[in-house]
Amino acid sequence: MGRSTPRLERDKFYGPGSWNFNSALYMDFRVTERIKVTFRWEQYDTLYHANRNGPNTTPTSASFGKMTAKGDNRDQQLALRLSFYARPSD
Repeated sequence: MGRSTPRLERDKFYGPGSWNFNSALYMDFRVTERIKVTFRWEQYDTLYHANRNGPNTTPTSASFGKMTAKGDNRDQQLALRLSFYARPSD
């Protein structure tokens, strides 16, 4: 008789739950009557909560069942938008 590799059904291992909190702040500045500048600051994963990746599922690995990595780090972006408005028709 030959050896058979044990098989697991799908979704037998569950990783930790994950959550994310994003935020954005913006402010409009009126330069002239027809020109406006908007400043925008956005953060992704604002609270910097570490979301772990799932456990290693390779049975022959030394780190089998361990969570050895985490998700992406906090990202931020800044934006400036310059808006021009048409002069009203008479």
